[in-house]
Parts: sequence; C-alpha cells; structure tokens
Amino acid sequence: SGIYLMVCCWVLGMLACVLFAWNRNYFILLFIGVFLSSFGSTANPQMFALAREHADRTGREAVMFSSILRAQVSLAWVIGPPLAYALAMGFSFTVMYLSAAVAFIVCGVMVWFFLPSMRKDAPLATGTLEAPRRNRRDTLLLFVICTLMWGTNSLYIINMPLFIINELHLPEKLAGVMMGTAAGLEIPTMLIAGYFAKRLGKRLLMCIAVVAGLCFYAGMLLAHAPATLLGLQLLNAIYIGILGGIGMLYFQDLMPGQAGSATTLYTNTIRVGWIIAGSLAGIAAEIWNYHAVFWFALVMIVATMFCLARIKDV
Repeated sequence: SGIYLMVCCWVLGMLACVLFAWNRNYFILLFIGVFLSSFGSTANPQMFALAREHADRTGREAVMFSSILRAQVSLAWVIGPPLAYALAMGFSFTVMYLSAAVAFIVCGVMVWFFLPSMRKDAPLATGTLEAPRRNRRDTLLLFVICTLMWGTNSLYIINMPLFIINELHLPEKLAGVMMGTAAGLEIPTMLIAGYFAKRLGKRLLMCIAVVAGLCFYAGMLLAHAPATLLGLQLLNAIYIGILGGIGMLYFQDLMPGQAGSATTLYTNTIRVGWIIAGSLAGIAAEIWNYHAVFWFALVMIVATMFCLARIKDV
C-alpha cells in the first residue's frame, strides 16, 4: 500500500541522515548516503496521491485539499532552511542531521498509526473507465510544459545569487531575501489558485502562470534596483505557486485512477528540469554571462506557451 511504501522511504531517509551525521568517509556518503537520501523525497508523490484518493473517497474538494497540502510543503521550505542553518551553526552538522532523522521517524509514526488506508477497488468490467493512454498526447505535452517551467525556475535559483553579486554588485543577503519573499508569497498563491481552479479551469490558471513567468524573467533582465527585484517576486510567486499546486492536479486529472503514477510523473518533471537547468546555466554563464541565462529562461517560457496552447483542459 501507499502507507507502507511511504514508511519504508522515510526509514531509508532516516538511515541516510544518521549516516551523514556520523560517517566521514567521502565515498560512502557519495554512493550510499546519496542513494539512501533519494528515497526520502520519493515518499512525497505517494503522500499527494493518498491525499487525492482520500479526497475523492470522502467527497471533499480535491483541488483545495491538495492545494492546502502543497502550501504546507512551501511553508516547510520557508521554515526548514533557517532552522537547519541555526542547528548547524548553533550546535553542529551532526545535530542538524540527527534532528532530520528524528523528523523522518515522527513522520513515519504519524503516517503508520493515523493516516487512513485507501483500499483499491477492483476495476469494473463495464463502464467508461478512462485509461491514461487515451490522454497520452496531452500527458506528454503537460510533462514538457512542467519540465520547461521547473527548468526556468531552476535556472533562476542557480543563476540569481551570482547575477546579483557579480553583475549587479548588490549585497549578498539580497538573494536570500528575494528567495524568502517568493517562498512566502507562494503559499497564499497556491490557496487562491486552488479556490479558483473549478471556476477558471486548470489550463487557464497555467496560462496565467506562464504570463506571470514571462513578465518576471523579462523584468529580471531589466531591473537593477533592490526594490524592483523584490517587487518582481510577486510574479515569481504566481508562476511557481500555480505550477506547484495546479500542475500536479492537472496530471492527476489526465491520468484518472492512477494518482500515484500521475504524481510521480509530475515530481519527475522537477528533477528533469533541474538536470536541464544545471547544464544550461553553466554553459550560458561560461560562454556569455549570468545575464544571458535569463534569455534562455525566456526562450523556454515561449516554448511553454506554444505547448500550452495545444493541451486540452480538464
């Protein structure tokens, strides 16, 4: 079941934290530590899939329920990094990793004892049960769309601090303030997007996100003042907030009856986006400059708009 899979992933994540806390052999950490830690985040798609199944079974509003859950993940990103920094600097990295191990254990215990188990119903022999392959083209388009959008966000995260410091010659702390501002604004954006999802449709919301992203990256090319850069974070929050909340639900609606596979596919777009962005940011900055990276982000946004115009609404 999904609960058993999540608990197993969190146990492996806990073992990874213990290994990082006590082991000092580089190659053991590189191969075994990274391998074990990769399972910690693997539980996230299963958690969102279970949330969708629970909402459907109990008759709750699935979009809003999933949006609230996704907003909590963004809240964890706001709280987690400062807390990790405080533990590492105030105590030690060992304490920080052991604290993360305890968090994994607490999550596993709560899920095992308190989360409801969703039993799978046997498929009916008759009826119009829609198979995911009927939406293969649209699912592929959505995969490309989300990959490009997460890729632009990864380009921004990789490039922005270096751009701020080396080309705009602004204070180093501004980069952290910008990221924190965007992360904080993403939370209400996700909730608002979840509220309007049924009224406006997921495709229109994704279009709004892409337009906000286009304006944001164009603004990053033109802005030089700290106040302007901070103001642009509202557009960034709209861009990522809608993508983070509605993108996952879009996959689930295109793949009915397979919430786990749909959520995992969506999560993979984040990883593929990071891979593309890492290579692209390094090449662009090496050949041209940090400023040029945002031009590549704009090109990716335009390609996203092209794909989004051809996907169906659900």
